[in-house]
Amino acid sequence: MPAPRDTSGPSRRQMLLTASAAAAVASIGPVPAAHAADTCLFLAATTGAGRARAALKITGMEREDFIDAAGPLPVGGWTHVALTPGGGTGVLCLDGAETGRNSATVASPLLLGVTTRSYLGRSQNTSHPYLKGAVRDLRVHNRALTAAEAARLAAD
Repeated sequence: MPAPRDTSGPSRRQMLLTASAAAAVASIGPVPAAHAADTCLFLAATTGAGRARAALKITGMEREDFIDAAGPLPVGGWTHVALTPGGGTGVLCLDGAETGRNSATVASPLLLGVTTRSYLGRSQNTSHPYLKGAVRDLRVHNRALTAAEAARLAAD
């Protein structure tokens, strides 16, 4: 695993994260090295394109399923982030409002299994900056949340 890049500077991003999935993530027994090496889930505060991104990739997929937000995570305060993949659609919400959608996802969180490449605050791309901030709360649900449920959690 590469060493974290220096992201020093005056700005800090902080997030509250709610992750939900259409099915519970299960892991049974050892995972073949080839599976773990190419399987990943991440949420990056910003990418080279200047957008927050959530992505999921399972071994054998040609490329990752991703959902880009309209912009990066805001700087200087807490942001509630909700990722709801399910039923072939992934939705990314910031502070209860939808900011990104991909209606052509093929991966299921159920297939994720055990992986050594699941990250909050960074991506698989080493040119993307790491989160300089904090994660206060992480909740994983066993189903995709509705827009109203994501908004209600953001208001808590």
